[in-house]
Amino acid sequence: MFTAPLGLQDVRNKELIIIKDVKIESGAKIKINFNLENNSPGQEKLSGYLSVIQYQGNMIQFYPTYELSQRNLRLEYTQGESFGFSRFRPTSAEFKKVSKLSTRYKIFIFSRTGDLMAFKQLGPYNIE
Repeated sequence: MFTAPLGLQDVRNKELIIIKDVKIESGAKIKINFNLENNSPGQEKLSGYLSVIQYQGNMIQFYPTYELSQRNLRLEYTQGESFGFSRFRPTSAEFKKVSKLSTRYKIFIFSRTGDLMAFKQLGPYNIE
């Protein structure tokens, strides 16, 4: 789904970032809240890009908002929300509420060089 930069590595097994305390709020919009926890040795500062994809019915939405081009149906990892933190970071992503169908989410966290640092699938969640 994402374009792969040269030298891309999957470093999820190092568990540098832990995604926890996920909460879904549903009102006029759908808001997903979660915390990022630095789990690196010595808690060195981590930085990169965060993207969240919401699946609801036959609709896909991206956070941050991103339009796929007709030519290339892939996301650029650098289009994610830029972040940097040393210990802990609360995070929030907001989506349009399309229907009352259940939702699923995929959270991707990339380093500045494009290494996949964390990935989490969530759901399905029933939306009221």
